Amino acid sequence: MKKILQLTLSLTLISAICAAVLALVNSRTEGIIKQLKADMEVQAAKAVLPSGVAAIDVRTDPSNTTLKVSFGYADTAKTKLLGYAVPGKSKGFGGDILLMVGLTPDRKIVTYKKLAATETPGLGAKLGDEQFTKQFGGKVGSSLKVKKEGGEIDAITGATITSRAVCHAVKDACARIDRIEGKGTGATSAPAPAVNPEGKLLFDPSKPEEALKALPKGTATATALPGNSRFPVFEGKDATGKTTGFVAVGT
Repeated sequence: MKKILQLTLSLTLISAICAAVLALVNSRTEGIIKQLKADMEVQAAKAVLPSGVAAIDVRTDPSNTTLKVSFGYADTAKTKLLGYAVPGKSKGFGGDILLMVGLTPDRKIVTYKKLAATETPGLGAKLGDEQFTKQFGGKVGSSLKVKKEGGEIDAITGATITSRAVCHAVKDACARIDRIEGKGTGATSAPAPAVNPEGKLLFDPSKPEEALKALPKGTATATALPGNSRFPVFEGKDATGKTTGFVAVGT
């Protein structure tokens, strides 16, 4: 009985030490991993944007604040839009596939970079090979299909599911930028803002995405104007930076 108790205490102590070590390692590396991921996404965005980009405006997707969309401009004043770097996601054979897709304003593909994928090494992992990716350049992203489905994309040998998933991820990127800009087949009408019994609009001043619901269709961002902390006024802008309207938060 004594030996069993000693063994139990020893195992408990070892487990506690291991847990403490793992927690320490996680706390020390979590920030580094997040920064590396952010850096990778920035580099991928720069790699897929059209040539000639002089300035980049990074914005958050209002429907998914974990995703960043880069708008590339030909001038530092950001008046001439050249294209976008947009995350696109789809389900592959081994799990989710996340791509950074370069698009022109008319939704033609520049190229794409793999951000994350858990496909079979040697087959699905080839989704980032130049021989496969170069097929996408210049094609309209919203109409992509593999040849087995009547499209123009030659599937990776033995990895049709992965090839199809890449097409779907590119389509997802196109639909995302359509929603942000409020146009195209991927666009959806903004839902009406909540109304209280007195008929007044309800907003959460800490959430600019709430103001987007009341701004005109095509608004990409909502920014609170300075000097209105109690009753904020949000300015809406489209993808080119042009003001689309204003919405005031009050009681």
